[in-house]
Amino acid sequence: MQGYYNRGLYQEATQYVDSLKDNRYVNGQVYYFFARIYSLNNEFDKSLFYLEKMVKLGTTKAAIERMYDLDKFRNSHLNIVFELNYDKWHQEYVNAIANLNLDSTYIKEIELIKNIANKTKYKRVETIDGDIVYELKDSIDILEVEKQDSLNFEKLTELILEKGFPTYKKIGGAAFDALNLIKYKYIAEVEKESFKWKKIKPFLLEELEKGRLKPFVYGQLKDRVRVYKEEPQIYLTSLNYTNDDKVENPEELNIRRKSIGLCPIEIEFWSLAKELPLSLQEIKFK
Repeated sequence: MQGYYNRGLYQEATQYVDSLKDNRYVNGQVYYFFARIYSLNNEFDKSLFYLEKMVKLGTTKAAIERMYDLDKFRNSHLNIVFELNYDKWHQEYVNAIANLNLDSTYIKEIELIKNIANKTKYKRVETIDGDIVYELKDSIDILEVEKQDSLNFEKLTELILEKGFPTYKKIGGAAFDALNLIKYKYIAEVEKESFKWKKIKPFLLEELEKGRLKPFVYGQLKDRVRVYKEEPQIYLTSLNYTNDDKVENPEELNIRRKSIGLCPIEIEFWSLAKELPLSLQEIKFK
């Protein structure tokens, strides 16, 4: 569906919607995609059907208004039906979230860590002669940044030890913020298998085993470590960092991807309307 969408073949994209109706990973974001391709294909009744589903799963009116792919739907008479029913549908989401009994204290602590982390960003830059320098944000001292990062990760570790690994059922969308902090801001702690990471890693593995985290989450984390160390990726989940020598044992790449619930790499690149890297083009994948 994504591949046909990226090529402007919206009729072809809509043909695959029914094949996903029983897929447990279909969420509000996917329903949002359905609504958009049906709008582009002038099937506004079906757009409305999926707009209702996604609003009930948390997509906001503000997000919908920013999406240009829905311009045709907005100009249709069914947009009036959407406007009249949005508040009722959104209230169903609000009620559902209330019934989840999310840990509000945990959410606030994650948000606090995220906000502090956003204020202490710096960008790593490699010079022509190979020396590594750092471009600082707002002239923040590098040692102060590293000290604050360490304090933040220590606080995150304490939270996980006390309340468990952050999942959607525990803290809603704040769980994605926590995972992104680990994958991008505090990846050095994972890479060096720090004492703090060793304490919380079992909590992550437990959630994976129980099916409360998607199976490719740990694969993404492993690949981010490889990218951080400038080593070949295992599952090729970080496509923005791909070049001709950054995939480990490429002949077996698809076997590894399947083991964590990912599609073959050829389909991944085709869906993005991008060419496979040269190092993968001549390989017969297993």
